[in-house]
This record gives sequence, structure tokens and C-alpha cells, in this order.
Amino acid sequence: MAGQEGDGLLAHAASPLAVLVPLMRWAETRGADLADLDVRRPSLEDAYLALTETTAGGTR
Repeated sequence: MAGQEGDGLLAHAASPLAVLVPLMRWAETRGADLADLDVRRPSLEDAYLALTETTAGGTR
């Protein structure tokens, strides 16, 4: 899953390599700098919110 966050791109993946390898190849072929690249694991709060969030209809 991917989306925009400010003027950056946010991508969610089960494995960071699934996103990082193609991204690095893309950047290398274009001479792009990925100076602000950040890889994070979900926090306990992120996991809790994902498990407890409800849809607009009031159900999960």
C-alpha cells in the first residue's frame, strides 16, 4: 500500500526489501538522491490502532 504524506511518499509492505530494492534501482538509474529515506517498523501504538479501528459503519 502506498500514499502521499506531505511532499513525500509513504509505502507499507510486509518486507522492506519488497519496496526498497525496486526503489533503489529506480533512483540509481535516474541519479536520484534518497537523502530522507526512512524505514520504520510499526510501533505498539500503530498495531493497537490497526486492531481497534472501526469503519464508518461502526464495525471492523
